Amino acid sequence: MKFKCVINNKLDVIALFVLILISLYVLQNMQSYLDVMAADDALYMYVGDLFPLNLIMVQYGPIYTSFLKMLSLFCMNKIQAYYLLVMCMSILPTISLYIFLRIFGKLNIPVSILLAVLFFCSLENMSFTIWSKVSHFAISFIFLGVSYISLETRMSKYIKIII
Repeated sequence: MKFKCVINNKLDVIALFVLILISLYVLQNMQSYLDVMAADDALYMYVGDLFPLNLIMVQYGPIYTSFLKMLSLFCMNKIQAYYLLVMCMSILPTISLYIFLRIFGKLNIPVSILLAVLFFCSLENMSFTIWSKVSHFAISFIFLGVSYISLETRMSKYIKIII
């Protein structure tokens, strides 16, 4: 089976653009209301700096810490990297949920946008002090992975049964 494009029409591109704009608007100036916390994410950032040694430290999420290392390349210091991480880990699950709903759930665009925006505004996504963003990273991978598998295999009907 040939790979089908995830974004199959202009409305999906516009919808993703709108989701990103909404997310960036809500998260603008987060430095004024969100303090940097030396919690789990600080440890993950430290482990990410040990790249490539972090790849063998499986208890610290080598994919996540490598992602943090990549993000830190775009920042001047660790504080900017922390805020970029929070922003990315708030937006990435929202975008991946939209893609998941469009591909796997086969929902129409307005419903997918609405559910993605509701997820973005939910306490679980916007509560920056309760839990580490590594969970957001894992959720995004699951959404995108199941979406990809449902596009690529004829077994997608069996995946729906399992999930």
